[in-house]
Amino acid sequence: MRCILNVCSGVPDGEVRDRVSLPIASTLPLAMRITRSGARMASLQVTTTLLGVSLALLILYLIRRDHLYLMHGLFWVVVAAAVAGLGAWPGLIDRLAGLTGFSYPPALLLLLANMVLLLKALHADMLNTRIERDVRRLNQRLALLEADLESLRQTGTPGATS
Repeated sequence: MRCILNVCSGVPDGEVRDRVSLPIASTLPLAMRITRSGARMASLQVTTTLLGVSLALLILYLIRRDHLYLMHGLFWVVVAAAVAGLGAWPGLIDRLAGLTGFSYPPALLLLLANMVLLLKALHADMLNTRIERDVRRLNQRLALLEADLESLRQTGTPGATS
């Protein structure tokens, strides 16, 4: 007997029979699984695409209401577009994985997501460093101006009023 996927056809090993002639009952669960899987995949595509588009719209709304700085918002719009794109064309990540030599496409997706988040964290740290430096310099200038004002008050120069 020949057995494929734990389904035996009743055909002796030496005899080759066309797959179409196998009993329908033996192939029905596999066909149903493919159909369900395809429906799940389509549902996942629609859900992921809608999440990406919704995220992009939310980011644009936050930029418009001035709750999010434009440059930061553009980064997140690009991320949302990537999510929507991968949701609409899930085979794209498989092709990219094949081109880059990854045997497991979700590993490439996780690696890319981690790299993007690490770059975003590095950029945020660079911005925070620049802002802290500017605040420190402004505090030093303010201290110098207050010291000048205090010295002018003590000398009694006209125009140096509180």
